[in-house]
Amino acid sequence: MTAQAKRNDLVLGLPKQARLREPFDAVMNQAGLSFISAGKRLDRGTVWDDNGNAIPAYEMKPNDALNRLRERVVDMAVVGYDMLREFNARAGTESAFVYDALPVSPCSMWVAGPAARPVKDWRDLAGLRIATKYENTVRALLEENNVRGATVVPAEGGSEATVDMGIADVVCDMVATGETLKACGLTKQFRVYDGSAVLVRRAGETETQAMKDLRVRLAAAAEDLARPRPRVAPLEQRRVYA
Repeated sequence: MTAQAKRNDLVLGLPKQARLREPFDAVMNQAGLSFISAGKRLDRGTVWDDNGNAIPAYEMKPNDALNRLRERVVDMAVVGYDMLREFNARAGTESAFVYDALPVSPCSMWVAGPAARPVKDWRDLAGLRIATKYENTVRALLEENNVRGATVVPAEGGSEATVDMGIADVVCDMVATGETLKACGLTKQFRVYDGSAVLVRRAGETETQAMKDLRVRLAAAAEDLARPRPRVAPLEQRRVYA
């Protein structure tokens, strides 16, 4: 049977950036799914399951994936929760999407700064300069928490260095290990939210069987990978009883 004949009524947007794509590939492998590219330098291909069913898929950066989802070019997309939240804050699309969190690539958004200048909550940010790549999210949170006089300093990358440059007092960024913050002489001050990969679809539309099957399959695989594994002693340390 040809791929066209077995194609589901579903088009998927896959993450393109390595930070999310590599762990998500492990989830797909656990779920019995594999992405086959249509060719070198092409961002399109097919996700195949272990029964030979095909889902057309495109590798996309998060903003492109969410725009294509809104335009009905794709039906589901995998992005980071941080990027979904920033997209919604910029475009006012909070009610346009629903999502399921996957325990993949977990990290948290933190406000961080020099230890000598502690910042305990949003109120302490009044009058400070905040460097971040999530400028729309931060502006919305400042307004939500009635913070006045704070300045958002856009920083596409390397926001941690802006404090040393003297152009920011604190940073607001996603943190996984905190090693970069520490190297820049900054400490985590307060947590804004926890994030991970999310599987996003349009709100207000009936979930097809193909969409539900994929959602359930990916969630089960991600949960299985996230489950702690028992430690097994090296072979030479195991006791063998006759």
